[in-house]
Amino acid sequence: MGNRVLRWIYALDMASLVGAIAVASFAVFGTALPWTAGTPGPIWPFLAMLAAGGTIGSYLNVRAWGSAAPRPMYGRAVAIVGFAAAFTAVGLVLTRVYWSRPMLGITIVTWLALALTHRAVLRRRPWSEPMVIITREKQLAVDIANTPHAQVLDVFEPSEEPPDEPLAEGVSVVVDLRAVLSESLAQYVSSASVAGYRVRSLSEAYEEHTGRIPMVHLAEGWELAQPVARSGYAPVKHAVDVVLTILTAPIWLILGAVVWVAVKVDSPGPALYHQHRIGRNGKEFTLHKFRTMVLDAEEDGPRFAATDDPRITRVGRFFRMSRLDEIPQLWNVI
Repeated sequence: MGNRVLRWIYALDMASLVGAIAVASFAVFGTALPWTAGTPGPIWPFLAMLAAGGTIGSYLNVRAWGSAAPRPMYGRAVAIVGFAAAFTAVGLVLTRVYWSRPMLGITIVTWLALALTHRAVLRRRPWSEPMVIITREKQLAVDIANTPHAQVLDVFEPSEEPPDEPLAEGVSVVVDLRAVLSESLAQYVSSASVAGYRVRSLSEAYEEHTGRIPMVHLAEGWELAQPVARSGYAPVKHAVDVVLTILTAPIWLILGAVVWVAVKVDSPGPALYHQHRIGRNGKEFTLHKFRTMVLDAEEDGPRFAATDDPRITRVGRFFRMSRLDEIPQLWNVI
């Protein structure tokens, strides 16, 4: 079921790209078929780069999905279109093939709009993730069961014997990584993973469905900090982040300008929100984001945002879901 959802989203994204190319071609050349426009050079390499960037970006997003339940997400649409734009920009610089700046800009903006639109339509359809949970933290299982998109079929103690009946198709196995499983239950989880069932950590499933982090699981993964810190991963990743941010800067500047105008029009107050944070090794830095709450939202003291929080503005709710409010953080990357 999960793979069908991902394939369906990819197909819609590619259809959106084709539609965006047709719109951009008509706007720039007066025809929806750019290869008939009589351009100074062949336009197929340019179109192939866009398609290849969209395909690779979709694949990387699927890989980044990990074991999470596949569902339409606005932030992933922004990531896929942004990656395709960066991929195409690099390809154009390296190959020097013919391309049209207005057509590229209109294609990217239209493609993003169509990708967000079809995700909004898909998200209106009901979906649920059936799961069995292995944990002794019963309250966490109850919290997940009370969310609209989780269907908790059963909850097992880590020391229990596994059920005799096989799992139904599409069921996720959610495991409390802090618990020590009985030998038979560990074999059950391992067999489910080998058989292709989605095996997820309890903290991941809890955060995705409730929007909160289970406090008892905050220390999960601490043992990975030192191996990553000792490797060359961090500096290489930072270098790649900076290069990609610079290459895609025109796209983010245009999107940022649109978000800035929307925030200013929607509610009084500055469009940007600044906050002092503590980063790696205790270094203090200033975080920049687009404002998604009303002015003076924390005049009674800071508190976490809740579901249907009245402090969140009308456009702020969408920007939070699509992660567009995070665009100014690219300055932090640089």
